[in-house]
Amino acid sequence: MIYFVLTILCSTIIVVLFKMYAKYEIHLLLTIVINYLTCVATGVISDPSMIAQLDLLHSPARWHLLALGVLFISGFNIVGLTVKYFGMSLAAVFQKLPFIASAGYAIAVYGESAGYLKVLGIVICVVAVLFSYRPALSQGTDDHRWWHWLLPLLTFLTGATIETTFLVIKKDGLWTGDDLSITTVIFGLAGALGMAYMIALMAYQSRNEISRRSLPSVGAIWRSVVAGIVLGVPNFYSIYFLVRLFDQGYEGSIIFPLCNIGVLFLSGVIGLLLFKERISTKNALGLLLAVGGMSLILLAGR
Repeated sequence: MIYFVLTILCSTIIVVLFKMYAKYEIHLLLTIVINYLTCVATGVISDPSMIAQLDLLHSPARWHLLALGVLFISGFNIVGLTVKYFGMSLAAVFQKLPFIASAGYAIAVYGESAGYLKVLGIVICVVAVLFSYRPALSQGTDDHRWWHWLLPLLTFLTGATIETTFLVIKKDGLWTGDDLSITTVIFGLAGALGMAYMIALMAYQSRNEISRRSLPSVGAIWRSVVAGIVLGVPNFYSIYFLVRLFDQGYEGSIIFPLCNIGVLFLSGVIGLLLFKERISTKNALGLLLAVGGMSLILLAGR
Protein backbone atom coordinates (compact mmCIF):
# COMPACT_ATOMS: atom_id res chain seq x y z
CA MET A 1 0.00 0.00 0.00
CA ILE A 2 2.92 2.34 0.70
CA TYR A 3 3.90 2.29 -2.99
CA PHE A 4 0.44 3.54 -3.98
CA VAL A 5 0.85 6.47 -1.61
CA LEU A 6 4.37 7.24 -2.85
CA THR A 7 3.40 6.98 -6.53
CA ILE A 8 0.44 9.31 -6.06
CA LEU A 9 2.50 11.73 -3.94
CA CYS A 10 5.37 11.96 -6.47
CA SER A 11 2.97 12.35 -9.40
CA THR A 12 1.07 15.08 -7.56
CA ILE A 13 4.32 16.93 -6.85
CA ILE A 14 4.88 16.99 -10.63
CA VAL A 15 1.43 18.54 -11.15
CA VAL A 16 2.10 21.15 -8.46
CA LEU A 17 5.51 22.01 -9.92
CA PHE A 18 4.06 22.58 -13.39
CA LYS A 19 1.40 24.79 -11.84
CA MET A 20 4.16 26.84 -10.17
CA TYR A 21 6.29 26.90 -13.35
CA ALA A 22 3.39 28.51 -15.25
CA LYS A 23 4.18 31.74 -13.38
CA TYR A 24 7.70 31.93 -14.76
CA GLU A 25 9.20 32.20 -18.21
CA ILE A 26 10.66 28.75 -18.84
CA HIS A 27 11.38 26.84 -22.03
CA LEU A 28 9.15 23.77 -21.74
CA LEU A 29 11.13 21.44 -24.02
CA LEU A 30 14.45 22.30 -22.35
CA THR A 31 12.86 21.78 -18.93
CA ILE A 32 11.56 18.35 -19.97
CA VAL A 33 14.91 17.25 -21.41
CA ILE A 34 16.83 18.38 -18.31
CA ASN A 35 14.19 16.61 -16.23
CA TYR A 36 14.86 13.33 -18.06
CA LEU A 37 18.62 13.69 -17.70
CA THR A 38 18.10 14.32 -13.98
CA CYS A 39 16.01 11.15 -13.82
CA VAL A 40 18.93 9.19 -15.29
CA ALA A 41 21.33 10.76 -12.79
CA THR A 42 18.94 9.89 -9.96
CA GLY A 43 18.85 6.25 -11.03
CA VAL A 44 22.61 5.96 -11.44
CA ILE A 45 23.30 7.61 -8.08
CA SER A 46 20.78 5.26 -6.44
CA ASP A 47 22.60 2.21 -7.80
CA PRO A 48 25.89 2.90 -9.67
CA SER A 49 26.42 -0.81 -10.28
CA MET A 50 23.44 -0.99 -12.67
CA ILE A 51 25.48 0.49 -15.53
CA ALA A 52 27.67 -2.60 -15.79
CA GLN A 53 24.61 -4.88 -15.67
CA LEU A 54 22.58 -3.22 -18.42
CA ASP A 55 22.15 -5.24 -21.61
CA LEU A 56 19.52 -3.29 -23.49
CA LEU A 57 20.39 -4.54 -26.98
CA HIS A 58 19.72 -8.17 -26.08
CA SER A 59 16.75 -7.54 -23.82
CA PRO A 60 13.34 -8.83 -25.01
CA ALA A 61 11.95 -5.49 -23.81
CA ARG A 62 14.24 -3.33 -25.97
CA TRP A 63 11.55 -2.28 -28.46
CA HIS A 64 9.00 -1.72 -25.72
CA LEU A 65 11.44 0.52 -23.85
CA LEU A 66 12.30 2.44 -27.02
CA ALA A 67 8.58 2.95 -27.64
CA LEU A 68 8.18 4.28 -24.10
CA GLY A 69 11.07 6.69 -24.66
CA VAL A 70 9.43 8.02 -27.83
CA LEU A 71 6.02 8.25 -26.15
CA PHE A 72 7.41 10.06 -23.10
CA ILE A 73 9.00 12.85 -25.12
CA SER A 74 6.27 13.12 -27.76
CA GLY A 75 3.51 12.91 -25.16
CA PHE A 76 4.55 16.20 -23.55
CA ASN A 77 4.39 17.96 -26.91
CA ILE A 78 0.96 16.48 -27.70
CA VAL A 79 -0.43 17.53 -24.32
CA GLY A 80 1.07 20.99 -24.78
CA LEU A 81 -0.69 21.40 -28.13
CA THR A 82 -3.95 20.08 -26.66
CA VAL A 83 -3.75 22.71 -23.91
CA LYS A 84 -2.98 25.39 -26.49
CA TYR A 85 -5.95 24.67 -28.74
CA PHE A 86 -8.54 23.30 -26.30
CA GLY A 87 -7.55 24.51 -22.83
CA MET A 88 -6.17 22.92 -19.68
CA SER A 89 -9.40 21.28 -18.53
CA LEU A 90 -10.04 19.26 -21.67
CA ALA A 91 -6.39 18.22 -21.82
CA ALA A 92 -6.57 17.08 -18.18
CA VAL A 93 -9.62 14.92 -18.88
CA PHE A 94 -7.93 13.10 -21.76
CA GLN A 95 -4.77 12.69 -19.66
CA LYS A 96 -6.66 11.00 -16.82
CA LEU A 97 -8.98 8.73 -18.79
CA PRO A 98 -6.43 6.32 -20.35
CA PHE A 99 -6.79 4.02 -17.32
CA ILE A 100 -10.02 2.85 -18.97
CA ALA A 101 -8.00 1.33 -21.82
CA SER A 102 -5.13 -0.06 -19.71
CA ALA A 103 -7.47 -1.56 -17.10
CA GLY A 104 -9.67 -3.02 -19.82
CA TYR A 105 -6.61 -4.50 -21.55
CA ALA A 106 -5.42 -6.07 -18.30
CA ILE A 107 -8.82 -7.70 -17.75
CA ALA A 108 -9.38 -8.81 -21.36
CA VAL A 109 -5.88 -10.02 -22.25
CA TYR A 110 -4.38 -11.12 -18.94
CA GLY A 111 -7.58 -12.38 -17.37
CA GLU A 112 -7.43 -10.11 -14.34
CA SER A 113 -10.43 -10.18 -12.02
CA ALA A 114 -13.50 -8.21 -13.08
CA GLY A 115 -15.83 -8.39 -10.09
CA TYR A 116 -18.72 -5.99 -9.71
CA LEU A 117 -16.89 -3.91 -7.08
CA LYS A 118 -13.92 -3.26 -9.36
CA VAL A 119 -16.05 -2.53 -12.43
CA LEU A 120 -18.32 -0.22 -10.45
CA GLY A 121 -15.28 1.51 -8.94
CA ILE A 122 -13.76 2.09 -12.39
CA VAL A 123 -17.05 3.49 -13.72
CA ILE A 124 -17.32 5.85 -10.74
CA CYS A 125 -13.71 6.96 -11.30
CA VAL A 126 -14.53 7.83 -14.93
CA VAL A 127 -17.47 9.95 -13.75
CA ALA A 128 -15.18 11.54 -11.13
CA VAL A 129 -12.78 12.66 -13.87
CA LEU A 130 -15.58 14.19 -15.91
CA PHE A 131 -17.00 15.99 -12.87
CA SER A 132 -13.64 17.21 -11.58
CA TYR A 133 -12.88 19.17 -14.74
CA ARG A 134 -15.05 21.41 -16.84
CA PRO A 135 -13.84 21.14 -20.44
CA ALA A 136 -14.59 24.13 -22.60
CA LEU A 137 -13.32 24.81 -26.09
CA SER A 138 -13.35 28.53 -25.27
CA GLN A 139 -10.43 27.98 -22.89
CA GLY A 140 -8.12 27.41 -25.85
CA THR A 141 -7.89 29.13 -29.20
CA ASP A 142 -10.81 29.40 -31.61
CA ASP A 143 -8.52 28.90 -34.60
CA HIS A 144 -9.08 25.17 -35.14
CA ARG A 145 -7.81 23.28 -38.16
CA TRP A 146 -8.95 19.76 -38.93
CA TRP A 147 -5.89 18.10 -37.36
CA HIS A 148 -6.37 19.99 -34.09
CA TRP A 149 -9.35 17.75 -33.34
CA LEU A 150 -7.02 14.74 -33.33
CA LEU A 151 -4.98 16.14 -30.43
CA PRO A 152 -7.30 15.13 -27.54
CA LEU A 153 -7.56 11.63 -29.04
CA LEU A 154 -3.77 11.44 -29.38
CA THR A 155 -3.40 12.56 -25.76
CA PHE A 156 -5.67 9.71 -24.69
CA LEU A 157 -3.96 7.13 -26.94
CA THR A 158 -0.47 8.17 -25.81
CA GLY A 159 -1.37 7.74 -22.14
CA ALA A 160 -3.15 4.44 -22.79
CA THR A 161 -0.21 3.08 -24.79
CA ILE A 162 2.31 4.05 -22.10
CA GLU A 163 0.31 2.34 -19.36
CA THR A 164 -0.40 -0.76 -21.48
CA THR A 165 3.28 -1.06 -22.46
CA PHE A 166 4.30 -1.01 -18.79
CA LEU A 167 1.67 -3.68 -18.17
CA VAL A 168 2.99 -5.93 -20.96
CA ILE A 169 6.62 -5.59 -19.86
CA LYS A 170 5.82 -6.56 -16.27
CA LYS A 171 3.20 -9.23 -17.00
CA ASP A 172 5.30 -10.97 -19.65
CA GLY A 173 8.54 -10.64 -17.67
CA LEU A 174 10.33 -8.99 -20.59
CA TRP A 175 12.79 -7.08 -18.39
CA THR A 176 15.09 -9.25 -16.30
CA GLY A 177 16.80 -6.37 -14.50
CA ASP A 178 15.59 -4.61 -11.38
CA ASP A 179 13.08 -1.76 -11.17
CA LEU A 180 15.73 0.95 -10.80
CA SER A 181 17.41 -0.10 -14.03
CA ILE A 182 14.24 -0.25 -16.16
CA THR A 183 13.18 3.19 -14.88
CA THR A 184 16.61 4.64 -15.64
CA VAL A 185 16.71 3.12 -19.13
CA ILE A 186 13.29 4.52 -20.06
CA PHE A 187 14.22 8.03 -18.98
CA GLY A 188 17.63 7.70 -20.63
CA LEU A 189 16.03 6.88 -23.98
CA ALA A 190 13.50 9.68 -23.57
CA GLY A 191 16.27 12.11 -22.66
CA ALA A 192 18.45 11.14 -25.64
CA LEU A 193 15.54 11.46 -28.08
CA GLY A 194 14.46 14.74 -26.50
CA MET A 195 17.97 16.15 -26.66
CA ALA A 196 18.30 15.24 -30.36
CA TYR A 197 14.92 16.80 -31.13
CA MET A 198 15.71 19.97 -29.16
CA ILE A 199 19.09 20.47 -30.83
CA ALA A 200 17.56 19.98 -34.29
CA LEU A 201 14.71 22.38 -33.49
CA MET A 202 16.98 25.10 -32.11
CA ALA A 203 19.38 24.71 -35.05
CA TYR A 204 16.46 25.28 -37.43
CA GLN A 205 15.16 28.23 -35.42
CA SER A 206 18.59 29.88 -35.32
CA ARG A 207 18.70 29.91 -39.16
CA ASN A 208 15.23 31.39 -39.51
CA GLU A 209 14.83 35.11 -38.79
CA ILE A 210 11.25 34.82 -37.53
CA SER A 211 11.78 31.58 -35.57
CA ARG A 212 14.92 33.02 -33.98
CA ARG A 213 12.73 35.27 -31.86
CA SER A 214 11.25 32.23 -30.11
CA LEU A 215 14.64 31.04 -28.88
CA PRO A 216 14.86 31.26 -25.06
CA SER A 217 16.81 34.04 -23.37
CA VAL A 218 19.78 33.29 -21.15
CA GLY A 219 17.63 33.87 -18.08
CA ALA A 220 14.93 31.53 -19.37
CA ILE A 221 17.56 28.87 -20.06
CA TRP A 222 18.86 28.99 -16.49
CA ARG A 223 15.34 28.92 -15.06
CA SER A 224 14.50 25.97 -17.29
CA VAL A 225 17.59 24.04 -16.17
CA VAL A 226 16.76 24.57 -12.49
CA ALA A 227 13.10 23.69 -13.11
CA GLY A 228 14.11 20.49 -14.92
CA ILE A 229 16.43 19.39 -12.12
CA VAL A 230 13.76 19.98 -9.46
CA LEU A 231 11.19 18.13 -11.58
CA GLY A 232 13.45 15.17 -12.32
CA VAL A 233 13.62 13.57 -8.87
CA PRO A 234 9.87 13.18 -8.22
CA ASN A 235 9.36 12.22 -11.87
CA PHE A 236 11.87 9.38 -11.57
CA TYR A 237 10.33 8.01 -8.41
CA SER A 238 6.76 8.34 -9.71
CA ILE A 239 7.65 5.73 -12.36
CA TYR A 240 9.89 3.67 -10.08
CA PHE A 241 7.19 3.28 -7.42
CA LEU A 242 4.62 2.52 -10.14
CA VAL A 243 6.80 -0.32 -11.43
CA ARG A 244 7.28 -1.56 -7.87
CA LEU A 245 3.53 -1.96 -7.49
CA PHE A 246 3.55 -4.78 -10.04
CA ASP A 247 6.20 -6.59 -7.98
CA GLN A 248 3.89 -6.34 -4.98
CA GLY A 249 1.35 -8.49 -6.82
CA TYR A 250 -1.23 -5.79 -7.57
CA GLU A 251 -3.24 -6.13 -10.78
CA GLY A 252 -2.83 -3.56 -13.53
CA SER A 253 -6.58 -2.97 -13.51
CA ILE A 254 -6.17 -1.79 -9.91
CA ILE A 255 -2.86 0.07 -10.23
CA PHE A 256 -3.73 2.41 -13.09
CA PRO A 257 -7.20 3.57 -11.94
CA LEU A 258 -6.02 4.11 -8.36
CA CYS A 259 -2.90 6.03 -9.32
CA ASN A 260 -4.64 8.27 -11.86
CA ILE A 261 -7.62 9.07 -9.66
CA GLY A 262 -5.42 9.41 -6.58
CA VAL A 263 -3.44 12.15 -8.34
CA LEU A 264 -6.68 13.81 -9.43
CA PHE A 265 -7.97 13.85 -5.86
CA LEU A 266 -4.77 14.96 -4.13
CA SER A 267 -3.96 17.66 -6.69
CA GLY A 268 -7.53 18.94 -6.33
CA VAL A 269 -7.19 19.15 -2.56
CA ILE A 270 -3.82 20.88 -2.80
CA GLY A 271 -5.21 23.33 -5.36
CA LEU A 272 -8.01 24.16 -2.94
CA LEU A 273 -5.85 24.48 0.18
CA LEU A 274 -2.58 25.93 -1.11
CA PHE A 275 -3.50 27.74 -4.31
CA LYS A 276 -6.95 28.86 -3.10
CA GLU A 277 -8.56 27.58 -6.28
CA ARG A 278 -12.30 27.87 -6.48
CA ILE A 279 -14.22 24.66 -7.08
CA SER A 280 -17.84 24.35 -8.07
CA THR A 281 -20.34 21.95 -6.55
CA LYS A 282 -19.78 19.74 -9.58
CA ASN A 283 -16.02 19.71 -9.01
CA ALA A 284 -16.47 18.92 -5.32
CA LEU A 285 -18.77 16.04 -6.23
CA GLY A 286 -16.07 14.78 -8.59
CA LEU A 287 -13.54 14.68 -5.75
CA LEU A 288 -15.99 12.81 -3.53
CA LEU A 289 -16.71 10.33 -6.31
CA ALA A 290 -12.96 9.84 -6.70
CA VAL A 291 -12.74 8.75 -3.07
CA GLY A 292 -15.72 6.42 -3.50
CA GLY A 293 -14.36 4.89 -6.70
CA MET A 294 -10.90 4.31 -5.21
CA SER A 295 -12.43 2.73 -2.10
CA LEU A 296 -14.40 0.23 -4.19
CA ILE A 297 -11.35 -0.70 -6.26
CA LEU A 298 -9.28 -1.19 -3.11
CA LEU A 299 -11.99 -3.43 -1.65
CA ALA A 300 -12.05 -5.41 -4.89
CA GLY A 301 -8.27 -5.91 -4.66
CA ARG A 302 -8.37 -7.53 -1.23
